[in-house]
Amino acid sequence: MNTNPLDQFNGMHFKSNWANTIALWSVGSMAFSINFGVAMVSISSLLIVISALLILITKQNISTPLNYQLRPILTVGIIPLALLWMAITGLWTESSLQDASIQLMRYSRLIVIPIIFYLIRSPEQSIKVLKVWIYGQLFVIASSYLLWFNVPLQWTSNLGAAHDLTPFTSTLEQPIMNTIMFIVFWYLRDIFVKEWGRITVGVILILTVFEVFFLMQGRTGYICMLLALTLIAWKEIGSKFKILVVFLPLIIFAGIYTTSPKFEQRVNEVVNDVKNYKQGNKVSSQGTRLDFSKKSIEAIQQKPLLGYGLGSWPLAYRHVTIEMPTEMVNDERRDLVADNPHEQFLLWFVEGGVIAFIFLLGIYFSIYQDSKKLTPFAKNA
Repeated sequence: MNTNPLDQFNGMHFKSNWANTIALWSVGSMAFSINFGVAMVSISSLLIVISALLILITKQNISTPLNYQLRPILTVGIIPLALLWMAITGLWTESSLQDASIQLMRYSRLIVIPIIFYLIRSPEQSIKVLKVWIYGQLFVIASSYLLWFNVPLQWTSNLGAAHDLTPFTSTLEQPIMNTIMFIVFWYLRDIFVKEWGRITVGVILILTVFEVFFLMQGRTGYICMLLALTLIAWKEIGSKFKILVVFLPLIIFAGIYTTSPKFEQRVNEVVNDVKNYKQGNKVSSQGTRLDFSKKSIEAIQQKPLLGYGLGSWPLAYRHVTIEMPTEMVNDERRDLVADNPHEQFLLWFVEGGVIAFIFLLGIYFSIYQDSKKLTPFAKNA
């Protein structure tokens, strides 16, 4: 049985003209550069915007129109509305104009998503973009393995690459992105099996899981991969044995904890950080984040409806923290310069109130709803 996900889209190809060429190249540049840091992503975002404007100005028809019911209407609609609300909160923000403007630009990165949907509307083109992204991810993973084998690399940009085996971004971003690649690659595997063979595809999947659990140090990445493996198992295992999947995270966790020194060390650090936080010591990775979350919730309680305004999380944090005794120790004074809570839901809630929080939930819900229109392999991913 032929399981190529593209087979059902025969005839739905882009017209061969310059417009769809620059659309593919601009979005492809984003797919590749997302593996290599904020600067390259920003340049790619600019290329995407310029490409869309050029196509709009010249009124080029870049593809055969898709059925209206297949379009991601909810996602394309809610992102501009969410950004509009965050811009409106600038009317009562407690931050400076400069800080508010910088934060608005950060939020506005989301607008690239509906623009990509405008530029890439063919399943054939989508697969090409995903392939570019996967090739970039495989290069990153291969670089991590080379670093693991103490091979000096000239192309790394992370100053701590030799230590944490993360060549370009950080120990937070790379394992999460590798996990997302693993999920997409798993559901695209029939395409790659035809190109590379079943053994090569299987080896790539295994090496990706091993890399996240044994080479990387990102604890969020550990959680993401545990969830990914569990949810894939839930999809693949028959209904008779689904109840066993509930125990899979515990089994994997126990197995990795006893075999991966890095995994064990990072988990133990969480336990120690939380214990120290309970004893009043906030100077740790988890302690700082717990403090950010606690202070964010306190700030939300004071202005739950409209929030403190665009770019004002640092001021809200200082506002609720300054109520501490004046004899604060130096470490606590240092924490007052925090600029974000490292958690998007809290950030949106503090700055834009419950309305912004609902909008952020709405974005994720819209993506989920629109995904139901996709082919089974894409929907599952």
